[in-house]
Amino acid sequence: MVSESKRWFALALLCLTGFMIILDASIVLVAVPSIERELTFTTGGVQWVPSGYALMFGGLLLLGGRISDLLGRRRVFIAGLVLFAVFSLLCGFAWSGDALVLARALQGAAAAVLAPSALSIVMTTFPSGPDRNKALGIWGATSGVGGTAGSLIGGPVTDGLGWQWIFFINVPVCVLVLVLAPVLLQDSRGPGRRGFDLGGAVTVTAALIVLVYAVIEAPESSALQTVLLVVASMLLFGLFVLVERRSAAPLVPLRIFRSRALVGGNLITIAWGLAAFGLNFVYTQYAQLALGASAVRYGLMSAVLAAAAVVGSMIGQHLVSRVGPRWVDARVPDRLRGRVALPGSRTRRMSAGQTPVGGSGRWAREPEA
Repeated sequence: MVSESKRWFALALLCLTGFMIILDASIVLVAVPSIERELTFTTGGVQWVPSGYALMFGGLLLLGGRISDLLGRRRVFIAGLVLFAVFSLLCGFAWSGDALVLARALQGAAAAVLAPSALSIVMTTFPSGPDRNKALGIWGATSGVGGTAGSLIGGPVTDGLGWQWIFFINVPVCVLVLVLAPVLLQDSRGPGRRGFDLGGAVTVTAALIVLVYAVIEAPESSALQTVLLVVASMLLFGLFVLVERRSAAPLVPLRIFRSRALVGGNLITIAWGLAAFGLNFVYTQYAQLALGASAVRYGLMSAVLAAAAVVGSMIGQHLVSRVGPRWVDARVPDRLRGRVALPGSRTRRMSAGQTPVGGSGRWAREPEA
């Protein structure tokens, strides 16, 4: 039986881990221009620094949860921490763009093991009821703060110490959690004996990577190559569905797609994520390379967006609880859906003389007529 005080100390430790995982996804965006200036990338290649982490994290997240259930949540949590620290060091010591992209992908895979095991421990540490609801609320809020903190921390760290330190700062956090985890966290396993479904994890991750590669390389590739890559991605998604249909313990039971609410909610989340996270990459390139803002100034600018998102989510949750999701979504003004200005800068039009070069994210003056 876990004592009451020990539960909350355990939650603090787990929330620190969740904060670090989300922080690492957002902090790198502030440093992208500095990374691109120091390392060699192919056209558009710098986009793989944030995308490699996100793709491996999202693609392997379900497999990470399954592994923690089968092998023991605390054991997998500690293993994930060790891997995350090692790959963070590898990111900081990266000697080329390709090396950094590979290290970021491995770091994302480690996060995919670490995050679900941490959340599972939260669920098993607190019994169902008010305490669990409060714990999950704190967990979610901490993750949200991690996104905002990435912008605020990334600027001073990049300008003062160098972009390498946005990765090195993970190491002391991992060491602290590693020391305290055996003392504060209890081990547990999921019920039953289920398989890992490696086939499902590999096919869905490969499908996502091929699709993103097709989009990133499209400006520099032929139309035929882009179409073939998209077709290959669709075939891999189809293979994933076939694997899940035949699996005795699928990562994604296909019956869940019969729920219109689930499918609709996830489609909205995908559309929102594509817009929000895609804009962040453009913002950091435009603000620092075209407007000449420092990493610190851009961090302060983008923190406004993150803070507004947190406030908006709180208001939205309240409205949804009171009047329902359809009413709230139907009354979001169209101008708020598609028109966003970078806080702290004057709005400029593309036709005013600056244009992106190829797919690299670089910005250059257009030649005067």
